[in-house]
Amino acid sequence: MATLHIRNVPEEVVEVLKGRANRNKHSLNTEVVETLTEAARRSRVDEILENIDRIQARIKHPPTGEQIAEGLRRDREERAEHLWRVATRPRDE
Repeated sequence: MATLHIRNVPEEVVEVLKGRANRNKHSLNTEVVETLTEAARRSRVDEILENIDRIQARIKHPPTGEQIAEGLRRDREERAEHLWRVATRPRDE
């Protein structure tokens, strides 16, 4: 593992990290490493947009917004009808 030395960290940031470390029963070092690890795993907006572009390029005839909405409405209606049939069927005693 690498070692980082970080300078000029604002005091309010240090206090927030110390508070989190205390609440999580971690050392300050562990809290900083976990915070940095989480931040490094998050995708940046440009990465997300590139991924969207890549996916869209693979779809030959993407559905329109109205087609998507109609599909969702149809699925909801079918699910509601199914739930109604199950809820109102006679029960064996």
